[in-house]
Amino acid sequence: MSYLVLARKWRPQNFDEIIGQETITRTLTNALKTGRVAHAFLFTGARGVGKTTLARVLAKALNCEKGPTAEPCGACGPCQEIAAGSAVDVQEIDGASNNSVEDVRALRETVRYMPSSGRYKIYIIDEVHMLSAGAFNALLKTLEEPPAHVVFIFATTEPHKVPVTIHSRCQRYDFRRIPLALIQERLEKISAQEKLAAEPEALRILAREAEGSMRDALSLLDQVASFAGAKIGREQVVQILGLAQRKFLTELSAAVLSGDAKRALTVVDEVFGYGYDVRQFCRELIGHFRNLAVAKLADAPERLMDLVEDELREVQAQAEKASQETLLLLFDLLVAGEQAMAHSNQPRLVLEMTVAKMAHLKPVVPIPEILEQIRELEARLGSAPAARASDPKADPPLFEPAGPASGEQGSTPVAKPAPAAGNAWEQFLAHAQEHDPKLAALLGGGRFRGVSGNEVRVAFAPDSLGLLRLTSKGNAPKLNQLVEGFFGAGHRVVVLEENLEEEPPAPRHKYLEADKLRREAMENPLVKELQEKLDAKIEEIKTK
Repeated sequence: MSYLVLARKWRPQNFDEIIGQETITRTLTNALKTGRVAHAFLFTGARGVGKTTLARVLAKALNCEKGPTAEPCGACGPCQEIAAGSAVDVQEIDGASNNSVEDVRALRETVRYMPSSGRYKIYIIDEVHMLSAGAFNALLKTLEEPPAHVVFIFATTEPHKVPVTIHSRCQRYDFRRIPLALIQERLEKISAQEKLAAEPEALRILAREAEGSMRDALSLLDQVASFAGAKIGREQVVQILGLAQRKFLTELSAAVLSGDAKRALTVVDEVFGYGYDVRQFCRELIGHFRNLAVAKLADAPERLMDLVEDELREVQAQAEKASQETLLLLFDLLVAGEQAMAHSNQPRLVLEMTVAKMAHLKPVVPIPEILEQIRELEARLGSAPAARASDPKADPPLFEPAGPASGEQGSTPVAKPAPAAGNAWEQFLAHAQEHDPKLAALLGGGRFRGVSGNEVRVAFAPDSLGLLRLTSKGNAPKLNQLVEGFFGAGHRVVVLEENLEEEPPAPRHKYLEADKLRREAMENPLVKELQEKLDAKIEEIKTK
């Protein structure tokens, strides 16, 4: 075939054309200039970042007729042969298919012969980690003391699989993933040379999908150009690569953050209707929620996200709608959903249920905020007013009589004579049990101190549940209504705080068992631990 794909056509031919690896190229050019070139190199890094390309450029620099030089001419015979892959003295070996001891023995036999025309015999072994353990052992001696005319260049994507004994005999260079901006810039130059009218946003998407690989970016550009022709737009890139439109990501995340499960499911249906692969959409959605979390957590999120300015502003605006704890939990739910999709033959249903769970997730309150609320509650409870038995006249009544609602007829309780002191408390507890069992249980935990004028006095131990609950504003109207309904209009309760440890326990009544159960529950270690961890409170206790 006469057509040469872009990844091969625009392969760098010298050190200056290699992008994203400035530290490595500078080190090698200085080594060439000073004559300090090692006999063995180990190039490591992800696919498509320039390992084999740099190996060829280094081979040119060593065997160029003007070399060894940091600037190979590219015009002499050795340079052209190496560029075409036909140089006899530069052998590229695939480690995956030549990985046996016999292959290494054959290589050792050829090493001792002098180069046919060039200055060095250069062996480039790609994916060297695929060699067997025996093959590595067979190579050790030759690698440690090779002939002066031999240079080994190893390339691998998995350096951890290369034995330490190999590492120790080579100069190692770790190749970085190429930054998105550099890939986009390179794509723009190549597009102009190839007469392709490509939108910057389209090229940015290609660069982002390449994930730091220049070769992958050029392969994707080739693919899109075949589909869209000379004019490449964002829509063509999205369509040919099977990517979800960004509006679906933002609409779905907005629905989830607002708790709108119906809208979230509708977006999933629209994605499915457009023909997008739901697994791919889930992966993109994970990346989107990762960006939301980064926008919430990082000081300079633009450095950590490959987004244009409009997209960055949109992500930052959405991130402000949720706490960082909520965003991290939503991310975890999506990751779990993706894992479930991998083992399901109905990935759409898994994605739907995942986003439904996310939409129904209640906002997560940060732990520091919970602790601050607890401290504020403790401070309020510690300073809550309570009458002292030592000076009852000095403390005003905690509850005032509840006045009748305006316009209501006959709502004022009718005054009636107070019951006999001997059984007033027993009868009042029975009355309270009939109308409000919860308040009756709380009142039963106190000690009746009698009725003085319009004041019904009840004493409780410090920090007891009855003292805390009965002095809260929420129970005041109910308690006033109970007191006036039994003792008569104008009566109110005065709650006293006393030390009741030396007093005998009050007689128990069947309608006070709830208070006993509540106190037992409050003192249970497991219940206390659950209350602390969940910031919970006991609302109701039922017996079996």
